Amino acid sequence: MLTAGDVPDEAAEQAPLTYRIAHVASADCQVVSVRPEDTLRQAITKMVFHDFSQLPVLDGDARLRGAITWESIGKARMSGNSLSLSDVVVQPLDIHSQAELLGWIPQIHKHGYAFIRDDQHKITGIVTTADLTDQFGARVEPFVLLEELEQRLRRLINQALERGTLTLDAIRSRLLPHRQKRVHAADDLTLGEYSHVLEPQEHWGALKWDADQGLVLAALRTCAAFRNKLMHFSPDPIPDEELTPVRGLLAVLRSLDPIA
Repeated sequence: MLTAGDVPDEAAEQAPLTYRIAHVASADCQVVSVRPEDTLRQAITKMVFHDFSQLPVLDGDARLRGAITWESIGKARMSGNSLSLSDVVVQPLDIHSQAELLGWIPQIHKHGYAFIRDDQHKITGIVTTADLTDQFGARVEPFVLLEELEQRLRRLINQALERGTLTLDAIRSRLLPHRQKRVHAADDLTLGEYSHVLEPQEHWGALKWDADQGLVLAALRTCAAFRNKLMHFSPDPIPDEELTPVRGLLAVLRSLDPIA
């Protein structure tokens, strides 16, 4: 059986910032399984019922004794013999829940899945390639949205500068003294500075935006606070409601500047 090896005792003393297998949501969930004494028919029925591609074979102590997959069933059936559960059991990849995730991603992708175990070697969950895609997709989305949001803000402010309806001196006047000499274009502004720059009515009017100033400024402040929070690493998933102001403001900016 392919195993990850036990995590050393000092793992508990390592910095909690390490992204571990346990931080994937599916690594700690109720696992549907079969027992070594179950029939192959029971196993196949469970796989079809739950739309699973694989099932762990667990003993009475929830310890892994193998796995069955549609692939292992198909290969075994090519023999033409009558099959039992033991005939289709394969040796799967299992990983300790406190193992570092990034080091195991290639192996998970290679096998398609891995069963997750605790210190007592009991199976606590399963991580598939789809789980990795969902997990990292959810973590990447905020950065992608914020990047586009800032790019569109810079583009719109720079357009006002090019038209002459807004000046660099006017922008600098809204910044803290130590920041004024460092800003030479909209590209130099931080996300948190945009709400200060756009707060005066004359600055807002210079942009010629057909949008409510109060709502946009409030959204800018919320997005800036969210970005600052995002920069402090946490393995916890980001609640979807925290992305709502970012998505909303981005939708407004896209309507004001409908570029591809």
